[in-house]
Amino acid sequence: SSDVCSSDLETRPASIAALTSRTRSNTAASPAAVFRSSSRAAWNRARAVATVRRASARLGSRRLQADRPPNVILIVLESVAARWTGINGGPYETTPSLVQESARSLVFPNAYAHIGRSSNSLAALLLSTYPKLGFRDITDEYPQLPGTSIASILRSRGYRTSFVTPSDLSWAGWRTFLDGRGFQDVRDYKDLVCTPPLSSWGVEDRCMVDGMLSLISQERTQPFFIMAWSQQTHHPYEPTPGVPLLPLVREPVSDEYDLGRYLNVLRSEEHTSELQSRE
Repeated sequence: SSDVCSSDLETRPASIAALTSRTRSNTAASPAAVFRSSSRAAWNRARAVATVRRASARLGSRRLQADRPPNVILIVLESVAARWTGINGGPYETTPSLVQESARSLVFPNAYAHIGRSSNSLAALLLSTYPKLGFRDITDEYPQLPGTSIASILRSRGYRTSFVTPSDLSWAGWRTFLDGRGFQDVRDYKDLVCTPPLSSWGVEDRCMVDGMLSLISQERTQPFFIMAWSQQTHHPYEPTPGVPLLPLVREPVSDEYDLGRYLNVLRSEEHTSELQSRE
């Protein structure tokens, strides 16, 4: 460690100086004693030099790692408002892994999306522009909307760039909108054949995670950017087959059936924790 190295560097020169002083004061000592003292001093000097070299090598390695740009993963949970998660101390224990991760993360508790339209949110997130107000899809109305995407910027800096969703990118012109936005690899449910479709929206979100893990495991000499957009938390909130539903509703509501399904699907989104453990 750096502490050991600094300690070595502080104590070695003192030892060498003490040995040198002792050698000089023993001018009447026997040739054999002088030889042993000189040899020990030389050995300590060599050891000090070796310690410096090892410390320099370790520091150089750390600098190389620090100089490498970080990988970037942007995951958008479809139709998920903060109040349905457990991150802000809410009543719903739907995101235990995210709560655990938030303890060592930067969390923005006051973010606000001023339009509930996924297509318009896609434009805002990707192009850093204000989303168009209204119920028409900006991806369909303005497929060539001007703007520089985060994927284009990162790709120009040597990143591998990918977009993954378990939904259908033909909806509302998403695939056309994403064309020319800097993504080298664009995948939807047709490219993530791991389960039969749950609904007309697409396949299970875990298929998206499998696709992301596949991209992460590819050639690692360059950093990567992955943008992923889930779909299972979109109405009709189809639960993962074989996973029992838990009684998660904690408040009186008129649509308890749908809310219960929604909360259970959101809890199943914990598949994203696999990304943390794998990466």
